[in-house]
Amino acid sequence: MEFILILFLHFLGDYAFQPTWIKKNKIKKHFYFILHILIYSVTLYIGLPLIVLFLQIFSGLPMVEFLTTYELTAIHNWNFDLFLYILLGHLLVDIWTHRLSKYFHNKFLSNGNTRWENLSFSIEGLDQFLHILHIFILYNVIFL
Repeated sequence: MEFILILFLHFLGDYAFQPTWIKKNKIKKHFYFILHILIYSVTLYIGLPLIVLFLQIFSGLPMVEFLTTYELTAIHNWNFDLFLYILLGHLLVDIWTHRLSKYFHNKFLSNGNTRWENLSFSIEGLDQFLHILHIFILYNVIFL
């Protein structure tokens, strides 16, 4: 349940809360790319404690007992390190997949090859796989 809620936060931060003007420009200009990363990171940083609150309300346990039972130390000791982990993880994945995307885009389109569209979906899939792996690690730090 917790993992699905964190994935939902990922969807909100990576897609739903990103205005169109950021989506269009994040590959072209660093300012928009950094804005994309900040929106994503703030979404998860604010959303994770809300998930804990949501789980606590529906568990019926008092907050102290809930935190002790589930050993949610990363949330209980909420700090800037967690924000940096979220931010840097998303940043590194996006930098790498954007560079990979640009490389193949230039390689195939400069030769007039139409295979770029299929490869583009594969790179987007790789990007999301790496984000989900990052989220899985985050989930294990917080909830396990």
